[in-house]
Amino acid sequence: MAVLLVALLSGVVSSLQRNDEGGVRGFLGPV
Repeated sequence: MAVLLVALLSGVVSSLQRNDEGGVRGFLGPV
């Protein structure tokens, strides 16, 4: 469960950093 949470958080951070990718795509990318 913790791993999923970390992956989710990492996805959010990556999404915020690479805003040009766009919301959901940038969010689901690293996951």
